[in-house]
Amino acid sequence: MPDPQRPDPSTGAPASDRQATEPPAELTQWTTYLLRQAALRAQDEVARALAPLGLRGPHYAVLAAIGAEPRSQATLAARLQTDRSTMVAVVDDLERLQLAERRAHRTDRRAHAVTLTPAGRDLLARAHGALAAADDALLADTDAPDRAHLRRLLVRLIAGYDQRRGPRGPKER
Repeated sequence: MPDPQRPDPSTGAPASDRQATEPPAELTQWTTYLLRQAALRAQDEVARALAPLGLRGPHYAVLAAIGAEPRSQATLAARLQTDRSTMVAVVDDLERLQLAERRAHRTDRRAHAVTLTPAGRDLLARAHGALAAADDALLADTDAPDRAHLRRLLVRLIAGYDQRRGPRGPKER
């Protein structure tokens, strides 16, 4: 146990300061706790990266989801696992910002397809760069093979969970 009176050799801060910021071992033994802590830090990095572009995480998610092809709001809500009323609000924001627009769906007259505007396409490309920087900031202490391995593990965790339990729907939030 470090001496609380002796400074931390790497930072010069009192050891008691370092101990105050370290999570207790009783929690770090749980992967669920660590995933939650990582997710909180990831959300912070994403928010910092997107803020200069005038976007929030949900805005980026919709822009990315419609980047390849227009999608209905219902499809977006299902794919992004959010409720429909939240999706309507996000699409309303994107329309107000002139980054996306609702158009008549080509096969379903009752639905509207959400599509990128040229400004939305340009901003999406800039947002991709900003999120690459956020990934780099979050994962600065890992090398490329570890990052790739972490992505594979997370994809497998999510797919396996969804296969066993079903996709996490908006009502479970």
